[in-house]
Amino acid sequence: MNYRNATITYNSFLEEYKTPFGAIKIGDLIRIRLKIEGAENPEVTLVLQKEGLGEEYILMENTNDGYHEHSFTSNQTGLYFYYFKVNYKDYNNQRTVYVGTTSLGLGGEQSIKENLWDIFP
Repeated sequence: MNYRNATITYNSFLEEYKTPFGAIKIGDLIRIRLKIEGAENPEVTLVLQKEGLGEEYILMENTNDGYHEHSFTSNQTGLYFYYFKVNYKDYNNQRTVYVGTTSLGLGGEQSIKENLWDIFP
């Protein structure tokens, strides 16, 4: 998806961005990646929430190939919800956008919004 001069891409149905696909067993290694192009000094925070618990904010690693990535091992069963908070410079202004789904419970290609309340985790 394009937002101003930046292109931010995430699709939970593609292994390029999330592995494994589908249900996850305890002990599985989970990798989540977001691709950003055309943004100056991007910083990406993965906002992860286990159903019934509070949000966890995780700064994603810039892999210097256009991707920001975080890997972790699941140690509990249950539903996890997530979205991304992206900060970057745009024409000398600091921008914050949110990347996630705009339809409750649906994955796939994600949308970019300026308002957090337009995103469903």
